[in-house]
Amino acid sequence: MIEQDLLRQIIDGCDEALLDAFLRRMDAALRIAAARLQSGKPIWDPDEEKYMLDRVTAGLSPELSRKAYVLWKDLNRMSRGRQYRFFVEHDKSLVLNHEPDIVPELGDGPVSCPSHIARTVSSVLGREATACASIAAALDDLMSGRSPFAAVSIEGLYDTEWLYTMIHNKPVYVNSMTRTPKGSLIVLLSRHLVSHAEVPIVSIVFSTAAYEHGSLAQAISVLSDNQLNIEYLRLKKHPTESDPDGLLIFLDFYGSLLDVATRASILQMQSELPFFRLFGYRESV
Repeated sequence: MIEQDLLRQIIDGCDEALLDAFLRRMDAALRIAAARLQSGKPIWDPDEEKYMLDRVTAGLSPELSRKAYVLWKDLNRMSRGRQYRFFVEHDKSLVLNHEPDIVPELGDGPVSCPSHIARTVSSVLGREATACASIAAALDDLMSGRSPFAAVSIEGLYDTEWLYTMIHNKPVYVNSMTRTPKGSLIVLLSRHLVSHAEVPIVSIVFSTAAYEHGSLAQAISVLSDNQLNIEYLRLKKHPTESDPDGLLIFLDFYGSLLDVATRASILQMQSELPFFRLFGYRESV
C-alpha cells in the first residue's frame, strides 16, 4: 500500500469518527433544548461558549488554534440553531420582538409623502397622498400617528442604504416597494407588518461583536443553516461610543415570517447579536 492510500484511510477513519461525534452532539443539543425550555434558561451562554473555545484551543499552534476555534464556533452555532428551532416548534408562548406588530391587513388611510412625489404615490399605490415638506416630515407624521402611512421614492433596490439607515432604529416597517412607470420605486412604510406575501422578502439590520474576527460570517451563516437565501447585503459605518469602528449590516433575505426556519433564524440572531431589528416584510420586486 502506497503512503497516499494509507493517509486517505486515516482521513476516512477520522471522517467516520467525526460524523459519529457530530450526530451525538446534535442529539445532545436537542436534549439540552428540552431541558432549557422547561427551566426557562436561555439557549446562549457566552461565558459557557468562551470556556469551551478556550479549552479546545489551549496548547495548539496559532494556525491550528484558529482553525479549531472556527470549527467549534461553527459547531456551537449549529447546535444552538437546532435548539432555537426546537423552541420555535414547541414553545407556543414564544413571541419574537416584531410579532406584536403583525396585523392581518394594512387597512386604508392617507399616505404622508414629500410633495414632489405625491401625485406618483397616489397613482402607483392607489391611496390618498398627503403632501409634506420632506422625507423627515413624512416619517414624523407616521411615528407621531398623524398619518398611518408614509412613502418615499428610491432609484432602485440598491439605493436603499440611506433609507434603511434613517429608519433602522425607528418603530416603522417597510411594507412594499412598487415600481413606477419611470423605473423608480415607491416605498410604503407603516407601524405594522402584514404576514402574507407570494415571494416574501424579510429586511433586517444588525451589528456584530466589536473586534471579533468572523462575527459577520457567523451571523450570516445562521441564515445559511436554515436554507434562507440573501437578496441584498450592505455594510454601513456606524461608530458609537462603545465601538468607534462599529458597523450596521442591512440584509434582505427570502423567507416567510410564519415559517419555522425564518422564526428560528430571527430568534437566534435577536438573542445573540448586540443589536438586531427586523424592519421590513414585503413582496419581492
